[in-house]
Amino acid sequence: NPTYQNLVGRIEYQSQPGGGMATDHTMIRAGALLKANGGYLVLRLRDLLANQVSLDGLKRALTSGTVAIENLAETYGMMPTTGLRPEPIPLNVKVVLVGEGYLYSALYRYDPDFRQLFRVKAEFETDFPCNSENAMGVASIVRAEATRGGLLPFGRDAVSRLLQHSSRMVADQRRLSANMAVFLDVTRQSDYWARAEGASVVAASHVERAVEESVYRSALVRDRVLAAMDDGSIHVDTKGERSGQINALSVYDLGDISFGRPSRVTCVVSRGNGAIVMVERDSDMAGRIHNKGFLILRGLLADRFGQDRASALHASLTFEQLYGDIDGDSASSTETYALLSALAEAPIQQRIAVTGSIDQLGNIQPIGGATEKVEGFFDLCSVRGLTGDQGVMLPRTNVQNLVLRTDVVAAIEAGRFHIWAVDRIEEGIEVLTGVPAGGTRGVDGKYPVGSIFRRVEDRLEAFAVGRAPGAASGEAARIVMAAPAPPPTPGIPPPPPPEPPVSV
Repeated sequence: NPTYQNLVGRIEYQSQPGGGMATDHTMIRAGALLKANGGYLVLRLRDLLANQVSLDGLKRALTSGTVAIENLAETYGMMPTTGLRPEPIPLNVKVVLVGEGYLYSALYRYDPDFRQLFRVKAEFETDFPCNSENAMGVASIVRAEATRGGLLPFGRDAVSRLLQHSSRMVADQRRLSANMAVFLDVTRQSDYWARAEGASVVAASHVERAVEESVYRSALVRDRVLAAMDDGSIHVDTKGERSGQINALSVYDLGDISFGRPSRVTCVVSRGNGAIVMVERDSDMAGRIHNKGFLILRGLLADRFGQDRASALHASLTFEQLYGDIDGDSASSTETYALLSALAEAPIQQRIAVTGSIDQLGNIQPIGGATEKVEGFFDLCSVRGLTGDQGVMLPRTNVQNLVLRTDVVAAIEAGRFHIWAVDRIEEGIEVLTGVPAGGTRGVDGKYPVGSIFRRVEDRLEAFAVGRAPGAASGEAARIVMAAPAPPPTPGIPPPPPPEPPVSV
């Protein structure tokens, strides 16, 4: 606890019979700086920032190279007193601050004294490569924890399952988590379930039970959302086909648990003046990253079919039954597929859910939360009954980020659930519609007859027929939204914050 007295030192006083206070040289107490003099002192930066007086005292001692033990009130001129004034003691200590990188960056940027005193910065990895050497090291840690905590011995299959869980913690098959506190907590819970079954050795099934139970204790919101989708309160199709409708995947992050939720994205198109409207964007429910992904969609459309044709279109896209704020660009490919489907009048298979961001050239880019998104759609399909043709389409570069539950892996291996990995928008639209994309123009400058792109181009040309010359296009044709409400009057509490944003 780096209070000023604990860090710098203090002079203690003893009450006297007459009501006064007395002290002498035997009541001078050294602080942590002097106790570590000639060596090293390790402090938590967050604790130090919670005690501004301690931070000032630390900087003053390091700058002067001495420690002056005096009353705190006298130090800040609040109560001048006459008493002991110990001479400053020379200080030779190395101070190590441990904390989050953003705290160091803030202090380095705004505090010149901190910048001069703490010049050496060392960052630590939050994960490390998953190789045989590191796997043996993690196994040694498990063994040491079992010995120290009196846990049951762990079998090879249990250690293997713990390694898999460690990779899941960092969402990467090639890495292991360095967060040993959370990792060892799972080992202790695994020991509990092994003892509950009367086992003499912790097995993989006990680790699996520990992970499932820890998720179950925090999964009330997830289960309620899943039940609402299953009974139709939240409308999500997992069979059939429909033009201009697609299943997107988002992630709800509640802190101790995150889970995937399928959402319908719908698109309606008509003749217009080049406006592509995202309902969430115009209603101020979308974050800046999501808006960026949406604007990239407009660039992609102009790149594929020309600005003149794109200017004859009016399109409206929205996330149906999604009422909180959203952010992230992982739905940009989903919105593109919905738009292409609506323009080409090509039905999309509702048995497939989609995630992935795009660039203006049609490349599918990696996203976050791939594991949660796959499992979220799998859970919905599993509740309704797996048909053997359902699955998730995601960026190929995200395959290495999938660390799925054992039941999902078993379903994929049995052919009852599928993963489609794609690199280009052309590959994705072919998987969703079963129609060739027609990504290359022929010698006549047109896409192949019957392809998705040819049908989109023909539809845009039909929209362009009869379009009024000189009509406004693009952003100029957008619906003008009402001005935002003025800021609250000073002194009046602001309204409660909205729901946590949803990453899509």
